[in-house]
Amino acid sequence: ALSAEVLFTSASLSPSISTATMAKLPSAAAVLGAALAITRPYHASAFAPSRPSAQVLAPPRTRAGSAGRYSYSHTQLFSSDDSNSNNNNDESTSLSEQARKAVLEAEKMEAELTLAKIDKLEGVVKKSAGHNDKERSGLREEIEALAKKIDPALIVAESSFSSSSLPTSPAMSAAIASSPPAGLSAEQLEAACIYFMNLPITMRSALASAVGYDDQASLTGLEVNDVVSKLYERRETLSTTRLREYYKDTLQAPLSLEQGVGEMMDELKNILENPDQVRLESAVDTQIPRQARQEGKCPTEADVSTFFRDICGRKTYLAAEKPIRAGEVWVIRGRSQKNDAASLIEAIDKALEEKAPDWSERNQYCYIMDPSLEEGEEDIFGDPVILITNKDMTPMAPSTLTIGSSVTALSGSFVFCLGTYGSNKLITDRLQEASNMANYDLSWFNELLIPLIGAFFAIQASHELGHLFIAWRDKMKVTPPTILPSLGLPYVGTLTRMKTAPKDYSTLFDFGFAGPVTGMGVAFAFLVWGLQLTVTMDQEAAQYLPSVPVGFLKLSSLGGTVVDQILGGGAGIMLQEDPTTMISLHPFAIAGFTAMIINALDLIPIGSTDGARLSQAVLGRVGQTVVGGFAYIILLGALVFLDQRDVFLSYCLVNSIVQRELEVPCKNEVDKAEVGRAAAAIAAYFVAALVLVPL
Repeated sequence: ALSAEVLFTSASLSPSISTATMAKLPSAAAVLGAALAITRPYHASAFAPSRPSAQVLAPPRTRAGSAGRYSYSHTQLFSSDDSNSNNNNDESTSLSEQARKAVLEAEKMEAELTLAKIDKLEGVVKKSAGHNDKERSGLREEIEALAKKIDPALIVAESSFSSSSLPTSPAMSAAIASSPPAGLSAEQLEAACIYFMNLPITMRSALASAVGYDDQASLTGLEVNDVVSKLYERRETLSTTRLREYYKDTLQAPLSLEQGVGEMMDELKNILENPDQVRLESAVDTQIPRQARQEGKCPTEADVSTFFRDICGRKTYLAAEKPIRAGEVWVIRGRSQKNDAASLIEAIDKALEEKAPDWSERNQYCYIMDPSLEEGEEDIFGDPVILITNKDMTPMAPSTLTIGSSVTALSGSFVFCLGTYGSNKLITDRLQEASNMANYDLSWFNELLIPLIGAFFAIQASHELGHLFIAWRDKMKVTPPTILPSLGLPYVGTLTRMKTAPKDYSTLFDFGFAGPVTGMGVAFAFLVWGLQLTVTMDQEAAQYLPSVPVGFLKLSSLGGTVVDQILGGGAGIMLQEDPTTMISLHPFAIAGFTAMIINALDLIPIGSTDGARLSQAVLGRVGQTVVGGFAYIILLGALVFLDQRDVFLSYCLVNSIVQRELEVPCKNEVDKAEVGRAAAAIAAYFVAALVLVPL
């Protein structure tokens, strides 16, 4: 329900409205304001101390060029007897009524979504009471902005309100010719009736329902008089809760066929009239990940206005138009007043520190290429724009899901390690004997497992430490790693998300490069070390080695070649064996070989994997979208033509769910990674291809 406070003539019941202010209101308008609690943007109990007393309820003003939206012909609405003589206009009146219903129904749907957002924000305010005054102040401003979005004319300056601002009509005066209720003059009642008819239809319906009228759309002038009079008489019994319930019921009323068609036509009209707005919102949905535009975390209009008014200018970024809201982010188009992007970022940071030091605690600006393209524009990368998002980009995934994924992957890894000893007859016989004798002392078997499990842990830890080092160096916040399960492998990788925007594409590149390259280097070292230990191990100890099939070693051209070179002398005899033949290897060799494949998979440039971070840093968002499309085509080919489908199938399934979107926007996305980093990315992709292409 919409947050509200009831305005009664008693100032003690409305602490945000002064007695002097109430004295200036016509009695009927004040009474109607009491019933119109549903139009107030927030609770007096939560926000009255910070609410300016000069703001009061006033009649909505008609918007230029759209008089049918908020004001209507009172002669037609209240003089039903006169309309009967105009039968020739019935058809045009019917079409006009249908159009009006379509527009108002669209408003109804928009109001319902806005109400839900306001209710959610109020819950956050109540929970944060007494903790963070700055945050609560920002939430109050956002709630007020949302309330104004429902009907911007409901809150105006006290000085602009007067009884003369109310529209008048002879029909209205005739409709209320009967004596007004005790305590009201005829002029006050007329003003209140006109005020009532200028409200949005959803609010009028709720108020009419509150006094017993079910069909508000067919109210005559006398019935409007009766509704307003009853609202006045029942002002002491119409509680805020009841009014909210009536309003909620009105919003949830089912749509008729005509209303549904009208709503679609209104939406189509909006698309045709605002193609740039629609194109921008669609592009933002495609190019900016959801964790950077989470629902309910949109920067407030006040903060965006501060940036637009105080930061943008001839010394930083000269805006060409007002900020445009695209979902949960804002876009400011214009032109940089600096020679390069780095200088612009430095100038904006300095201006924010001087003029709005607390702005960056809540918001994040990014200098990126325009995600939308104008008609006829040849540059697919667009022009630079300012993107304003919430500073907190923590992923939305619930902790139960991330913990469940990690537990599943760890369980799969443990099963994989056990499976490498499953073909060793000596070990299986000892385990069977211990089971038959009820001997549960398996410390000897644990000693065999620990080197394999420990090697997997050390290799993956090196991968994560590479990420953490870059995050620490560049002061980025990241999430704890989530282990992703797999088929055919112990796990398919780990997921480490950014919670704050990287400084620039070079920082993003370093973060994506450090993890898999470090992990692959350590994995290769474990592979070579383990193969050397396998060759030099005494015969008795070799009897307890784990083993993998030849088919598994053929998963990697690079890894399989190294195994054949050290164990088989490079003649290829070992890899020519039957794929089911088991090859005994030291635990370090198995862990190193497997981890090389896992780290190489992480370098495939799709979604927001480390490989995609490299590609995005070098080519930008549009370039990475193209590269990612080609990568998916290659993966589909691997699923069709390769025998080792389980590895690539699990990789595609997992990453299409958890890493299908691009990375969060960087603070500076105009300057791409330099040539040296681009060359390093090509080298990393080449090594990853050698690892992943089977023999």
